Amino acid sequence: MEQVGLIGLGNLGSAIAGRLLEVGVPLLVWNRTAERAEPLRARGAEVVGTPRELAERCDWLVTVLADAAARRPAGSPSAVVIPQVVTPHPASFRAVREAITTSGATAYIGEVFNTNALLAEALHHRLADAGLARADRVRMFSITTSADGIILATVGGEEAVGTASVTAFLLAARLALPVMAASLDAKPSIEDAAIQLEGMGVTRIALAPCVIGPEADPAAIEEAAAVIGAKCCAPLGAHGNVVKLISLAYGQVLNQLKPSGPDASVSPPGGRHR
Repeated sequence: MEQVGLIGLGNLGSAIAGRLLEVGVPLLVWNRTAERAEPLRARGAEVVGTPRELAERCDWLVTVLADAAARRPAGSPSAVVIPQVVTPHPASFRAVREAITTSGATAYIGEVFNTNALLAEALHHRLADAGLARADRVRMFSITTSADGIILATVGGEEAVGTASVTAFLLAARLALPVMAASLDAKPSIEDAAIQLEGMGVTRIALAPCVIGPEADPAAIEEAAAVIGAKCCAPLGAHGNVVKLISLAYGQVLNQLKPSGPDASVSPPGGRHR
């Protein structure tokens, strides 16, 4: 059974946690006031030391912070915003900052892009679902691949390509195929990557959108695939590993938030905006 994590053990959070334990759900919990977690520990929940540890270990993350506004000291952050992008995307971050400024709220922006094995695994699954790569053993099925080279399609310019290049390396290790990162809106372009793969002897290219979805124009992805004659899998979308990465980004910001006071200092990854 998948591991659930719960942050916030007020009246509602404790009730939800209790019900999850009653039905046998493996539960990790964290609360700023540690004593609130002890009754749940006695009922079988595991109490962790930090929000980050909880986010790293759970498959699903639940936060119950309904009374936070009433108890929040003046000037302290009222929100954590996690842009749903897996590579640097300046336009998305600019839009988020502008929205926060317009709202007048004090909020922190977390960064979800993380070129690790979770992202490579998610792309592998999307390719396998489209019949473009052999599935790994964890998924417990096997198909014949129709691609012998992969291009990861990104948006957000050269920085996004650079970030996705690490994911490309990890995906190449999983598939035992050449994998290159390229951009839908900058250099190196999808066509540039296709020429390079063809020079390596690749004859059946597949395009894997290294995007969650909304940040890229679906028509642009389809057009890029058509121009190079490649088949294309679905974007990452709501893949479970994307959810994990978002949860990790959220937990990282929470872990760096400290109680307000004259000596308090906070420097979360995306910065504070008001």
